[in-house]
Amino acid sequence: MKALKTTLTSLVLAACGCNDVVVTKQLVSSNANKPVSQSSPLSFDISFTTKQNLNYNFEVLAYRKGIIVLDPVFQRYSDQMHFYEAGPVNRFRNVNIGDFVVLTDKQQEFTHVMRYFGINTLTQEVTFEDTAIPGVLQTIPYNSTTRVGKVQLNGKSFAFIVERSPPYRLGFDNNGDGQFDGDDQAPIVKSDGSKILEEHLLPK
Repeated sequence: MKALKTTLTSLVLAACGCNDVVVTKQLVSSNANKPVSQSSPLSFDISFTTKQNLNYNFEVLAYRKGIIVLDPVFQRYSDQMHFYEAGPVNRFRNVNIGDFVVLTDKQQEFTHVMRYFGINTLTQEVTFEDTAIPGVLQTIPYNSTTRVGKVQLNGKSFAFIVERSPPYRLGFDNNGDGQFDGDDQAPIVKSDGSKILEEHLLPK
């Protein structure tokens, strides 16, 4: 098991050059004799500092199809971290209340990881929390007709669109280029300019 953890850690570090991303444990089957494959879910600690001196720390569970964040209050893996945009405006939304969204400008000068904290459909407002500044909430209005609002970060806009009915999922323009394009990914850009992509963290 120790050898496997070392191998997996090396693969992750080699992929993204991020020495602060560490595989802390491998989740295994209850059958102790069953070999663990690299496609098994992995638990990671991800810690990084951005160019804006914001410090982020997450414990995540990585599956082949995405990353789930450990809720520090309830101590359960319940909310997804989104690197990729939702897709065309009228197709679908993918960010549920409680989920985390990586927002990095197209020039990759800064990164913020925002949490979809809640929504007030009567006032047409969505609340976000920058997870590097716990407890500080931002309330952003959205247009009742287009369902579009904009998060302002470092002088740049990141649009989101709100689903018309419960559970009021959001679609995000993660790289702030003004389009909802499902092929666009917002990498995490660290203080030294190195990047963490979602695929660097997923089991193979």
